[in-house]
Amino acid sequence: MGRHRDLARAGRRGGCVTFRQCRGPGNRLLDLACNGLLPRYWGLGLAAEASRAALAYLWNSTSYDRVYARPDPPNGKSVEAMRRLGMRHHASTAAMITYVLERPAR
Repeated sequence: MGRHRDLARAGRRGGCVTFRQCRGPGNRLLDLACNGLLPRYWGLGLAAEASRAALAYLWNSTSYDRVYARPDPPNGKSVEAMRRLGMRHHASTAAMITYVLERPAR
């Protein structure tokens, strides 16, 4: 997490990556969200870097089998980042696209 550490050392917060529990069967659905990334940090790979670290934590510390991400349909950069993380298209509506990532094989 090189770039993220540089921001932290400088006392800056460029954004955050969170997991939100979604409603679903057995309430075992998580949504990955990258929020608040300031425009001056766009295009630096920070969202992907932070998301990879968050996903590693999720897989190593919990029993969740999958995680979802839901960008706004016009947000092509977010969709590209999800694909680079290994997420695959799961569903689409006029208002939302859903991607999913399964737990890697151990």
